[in-house]
Amino acid sequence: MDKKNSGVGVLDKAVGILATLESGPHSLAELVAATGIARPTAHRLAVALEFHRLVARDLNGRFILGPRSAELAAAAGEDRLIAAAAPALAALRDATGESAQLPQENRRSSIVAKEISVSVLQLPNVSQVFATLSLLVHH
Repeated sequence: MDKKNSGVGVLDKAVGILATLESGPHSLAELVAATGIARPTAHRLAVALEFHRLVARDLNGRFILGPRSAELAAAAGEDRLIAAAAPALAALRDATGESAQLPQENRRSSIVAKEISVSVLQLPNVSQVFATLSLLVHH
């Protein structure tokens, strides 16, 4: 058994389709070319994944990751990067009086993974802000 083959062929193929869609929309022909799965099998699996909302279609009829993918990701728990960055974001917010965001990039777009809203209305002097930013960058 290798990294791409669990020994359960249908599951491996379905996961291959999902992994391919991670890079963006694909037509059926593009899915077939990218995965090497036979066209009838790729279609049957993509439609079954669509039924379970793991796959959806864009306005052009191309397959995309479906809303269930995001629901499962959210249910998996808090991202470790977000958890580790939260104290630094809060310190930055408090030091600047501005909202602080942690953008995370996926393969299709950059999204805001964590935002800590403004809690301080008074802007500290500029030297304090740069000292805080310097500490955050070096740690």
